[in-house]
Parts: sequence; structure tokens; C-alpha cells
Amino acid sequence: MAKKKQKFTPEEKLNIVLEGIRGDTSVAEICRRYGIYHSDYYRWRDNVMDSAITSLKENGKKKDNPELIALKQERERLAKALLELTIENQLLKKNEI
Repeated sequence: MAKKKQKFTPEEKLNIVLEGIRGDTSVAEICRRYGIYHSDYYRWRDNVMDSAITSLKENGKKKDNPELIALKQERERLAKALLELTIENQLLKKNEI
């Protein structure tokens, strides 16, 4: 009977990679302990590094989600409406004098 391949969560993969990066234990020992191939470990490590580099390049800026974009558009629309009403109010006040 073939052994079922274990699935690791992203958090578990990150912890495994960080364990290898720390250098306290060899990559071979880590792979034996978790029952993973060396190629899996190195692929996970490369993904972690690529993600870290991408995150640093973005300088901590988060991508806008559609809900945030809609809220920004609504805020701009309301600001324009307020400006128009303020101008209209001032014109009406001038005409009363």
C-alpha cells in the first residue's frame, strides 16, 4: 500500500523553511523528520525568499481590494457634492444681502 503524501499548511512550510535557514539542523535531517523530499524543501525556501523580496519591493504597500476602491470613489463623490453645496450656499447667502 502506498503511503499517502502529507499536506502541509503554508504556516507549517514556512516554519520548516525557517528551521533550515536557522542552520541549527541540517536540511537532510529536517527532510527526514518531516518526510519531505529535498526538492520540496528547496522549492518552499525559494518561494519564501521570492515572497519576501516581493514584499520588500512593495515597501509594505498593500494592494487595494475592490471594497476599498469603492469606498475611495464614494468618498470622492461625497466630497464633490459637499463642495458644490457649499458653493451654492454661499451664492444664495450673497444674493440675500
